[in-house]
Amino acid sequence: MGSRSSRPPDEEEVAPKPSLRQSSIHPARSFSLVRSFSSLDITGRFADRAAETEEFLLQVPLLKCLPRAKVSQLAECVASKKFVANATVFNQGDEGESFFIIRSGTALVLKLLEEGTEEEEMARLKKGDFFGERALLTLDFRAATVRAETNLEVLEITKHQFDEMGLREELDFRGRKAILVEQLVALKEPTEKTPQEIKFIMDSVAKNENLSQFLDLKKLPHFADPAWREDVPAGHVVIRQDDTEADYFYVVQSGELNVFKDDKITGHLSKGACFGELSLLFSAPRTATVRSSKPCQLWVLPRGWIKSAAQASAQTASKKQMVYLNHVKLFDVLLQAEKAVIAPLLNEVDFVSKDKILGFGEEEASMYILVKGSARIEDDDGVREVTAGLSENMSSMAVHCFGERALFGPGHSSERSVKISSPHATCYRLDGVDFQAIFGKYDDILRQSERGIDFVGIDMDLEKADVSSLLSMRKKELRRVSFLRPGQFGNLELWCHTITGDPYMVKALSKGYVVEQGLQEKVMQEKDIMMKLDHSFIVKLLQTFQGKQMLYFLMEPALGGDLYTCYLKQSLHGSNSHALFYSASMLLALDHMHQKKVAYRDLKPENVLLGATGYVKLMEFSLAKVVVGRTYTIVGTPEYLAPEIIGVTGHNQAADWWSFGIFIFELLAGKTPFEGINPMQTFGKTLAGLDKVAFPSKVTPAAQRLIQDLLKRSPAFRLPMKPGGVANVKEADWFQEFDWRALMTQTMVPPFIPDIRGKTDTSNFPTGTDAVKAPVVELKEDDGNFDNFASGA
Repeated sequence: MGSRSSRPPDEEEVAPKPSLRQSSIHPARSFSLVRSFSSLDITGRFADRAAETEEFLLQVPLLKCLPRAKVSQLAECVASKKFVANATVFNQGDEGESFFIIRSGTALVLKLLEEGTEEEEMARLKKGDFFGERALLTLDFRAATVRAETNLEVLEITKHQFDEMGLREELDFRGRKAILVEQLVALKEPTEKTPQEIKFIMDSVAKNENLSQFLDLKKLPHFADPAWREDVPAGHVVIRQDDTEADYFYVVQSGELNVFKDDKITGHLSKGACFGELSLLFSAPRTATVRSSKPCQLWVLPRGWIKSAAQASAQTASKKQMVYLNHVKLFDVLLQAEKAVIAPLLNEVDFVSKDKILGFGEEEASMYILVKGSARIEDDDGVREVTAGLSENMSSMAVHCFGERALFGPGHSSERSVKISSPHATCYRLDGVDFQAIFGKYDDILRQSERGIDFVGIDMDLEKADVSSLLSMRKKELRRVSFLRPGQFGNLELWCHTITGDPYMVKALSKGYVVEQGLQEKVMQEKDIMMKLDHSFIVKLLQTFQGKQMLYFLMEPALGGDLYTCYLKQSLHGSNSHALFYSASMLLALDHMHQKKVAYRDLKPENVLLGATGYVKLMEFSLAKVVVGRTYTIVGTPEYLAPEIIGVTGHNQAADWWSFGIFIFELLAGKTPFEGINPMQTFGKTLAGLDKVAFPSKVTPAAQRLIQDLLKRSPAFRLPMKPGGVANVKEADWFQEFDWRALMTQTMVPPFIPDIRGKTDTSNFPTGTDAVKAPVVELKEDDGNFDNFASGA
């Protein structure tokens, strides 16, 4: 259906369609009869209807970036369609031809379960919400069914209109923001709790469907420590729908509450129920209102506590693990501080009788420390049994190690078989790649020890930055040209030198906002990391300086826009040549960072910018961190988070390789493998793993094998973490014909070169005047936390 600038919107009322398993005519294909009647209407009515539609479109958040003239044009050509309750707008698997904006009523997004007969409700859509855009952007089939819940009116925009009006270039459908659980919100004094009350809180959380799919409370014994009790009278609103101050999570000790969505009761809560789960992770708008119907007692936990609980639990576990490590003779050459770094790397594994730990000829990739139970060992010397644990009089402890040669590097095959012989046994597993990433190979440690040199394998500091390339301009030598896009904590802007006209990208952060959010240390960390990175595929930091209210990162320009927008504009999803080029570039960028012990933690197409030559650069280092051992922050974009970040079991650079696998999948498939309607659902799908993911036909078998080798649940078994490192990826079948030398020397012709018309052309950053920008908060008093921010400091 083409653009109809002189016609009013068409209207059609649709009765309920056949069931999901029956074929039916797509509603977008049945307009001819309606048009014959609408042509009899009068011009004045057409104009009134178009004006009314235009006023509605101006209020839709998605369209606020469009100029008024384009909204007027859109109002004249969109088709208005009406569906009665239970009518289907489109079915899962239909070919996509258009997307829709809800004008009135509500609709349900439904997805078939694996069995193919039952549907799962994914979301409820209301006035102003849009749906169906993915099929237009990625030339894919409908991923879900949309059905009218009430009488529904939608405005339909066809693919032809979408492209003809340039909406692909101007509309931003992404909405994918990273989360950072770093700061605790304000705490009240914890209520003193009995063991029974602690157990009640823990049991209630363990039964929560959303939290139990990714939190293992056995590993978080301190989870309930900061909880305080609140008495709530009947009729009190505990949380309100759409409230953005979502800082607390609740467990119902007693009483009853009602759950409301859009002022309708949708559920009831009583003893043992939990609500406000998202607030444990980050501050997201409340999805419902919860009001007490009877007096209640609630346990309250604050946002950010999961990270603190994980750290506290890890510290407790490390103390116990240190006892075992001190009984391992292999580690006698290490300092206590170095053993303390190893302790969090140990993974507790429970075994039962006849479980195999090692087999003849298997590569020793991990070392196992048996701390409880018995094992049967068979080798050239015969068969024997060993037992670990405390002696009967509690005066001594015995531990036994297997697979020790994993610490010496790859290529060591086991010369014995080890099986559990007791009914139950407990081991701690230390993956060889984790050990070597921090200390190097064990035989290097031995050589130093034999020469009488104390081994010190931990260097917590990055190598000194080369400051020779830093600039020393003053702010008055630069002028701000335009806004480019919002960043994680600040805005990205285009600035130019007033004399040379040279362009620079500048990330500007509000000091007041940084202080308000407690991000001073984070900002200094970002600066230090960027100053020490020097790679062709990473945006180069050239200078940092500050004003009275702002902090500035001055960077080299990359004005080709971000890769996410580029893929949408150019319909690149599924192109093998493009995916190879951009993935290879990011592989080298990540490798450079990991060599400096930096975990990036937010790889996604939005953070990859194109330069004028078509080569790409990774930017946005606000979530990057130097990691030696493990860190417990819940950080990153939900669809890209590795299982160990979701489960708060501690992560390191291996989390980036999980994200790298997601990155390749998205470039080829046009979507991420584990996306859900909310973070909790995404987390559940991530932990369920790739077995439940269907690979689209666009993903070649070779690419699929590489993605599967990257998306391993165990970090140590992801392809770049195995012996051979990044070379394993370069040698993968998918990269078989790729010219790595040409990429590194930048003699390869990029598959796409952006159109950049001059030094200050910002057209590749399609941002309207109503773009949501990072907050600016006035700093009333300079507290001195930024004294060392400027480059020369």
